Amino acid sequence: MPFLNAQAGHAMPAEDSATTPAPAAESSGVAPSLLPYLSQHDQTLPSRQESATAYEAELALAGYAGRNTPLCLCILDGEEAGAPAVEIPARAVGHLVEILKAIAEGQDVVVTPVEAALTLAQAADFLDVPRPFLAKLVAKGGIPCRQESQQPRRIALKDVVAYRKDLRQKREAVLDQLVAEAQEHDMGYRG
Repeated sequence: MPFLNAQAGHAMPAEDSATTPAPAAESSGVAPSLLPYLSQHDQTLPSRQESATAYEAELALAGYAGRNTPLCLCILDGEEAGAPAVEIPARAVGHLVEILKAIAEGQDVVVTPVEAALTLAQAADFLDVPRPFLAKLVAKGGIPCRQESQQPRRIALKDVVAYRKDLRQKREAVLDQLVAEAQEHDMGYRG
């Protein structure tokens, strides 16, 4: 298992350093209507110091993200000599690197459990589809939905994510098939 030392309060590059990333111009990728439901904390952007720290941490951890092995993290804060090492599960290492990258780019980060439930409008925003399309899909049983008395219909975030993943896989399969047919008929496409 890889072993990484992390020291609290270590020296960081100056704010005008070349390693300090510029704030991201892109949006966070989360629909604005989802933000109040995905987080209970104030949405604040990271400071330059936080972005620089996240950038350095991202660089240090990025090589471990794709290894699919847990990471052992030893925290050295100067107060507790010999603090125990903490094991970070392999699945969490990749997520941690993504979080650090977003913070390094000057974005706020919202972490939500997959058990979260979305309204039809929020799920439509997440999937980037019109709400009436999603309503028909739910009515046909394409995505499970629940409704409690007078509350709006809710869709589990995990079901929305699974639907999006399945849709992407189907699109890739169709594109692969089209490429194979184009190559078979010598239509000038070389994959």
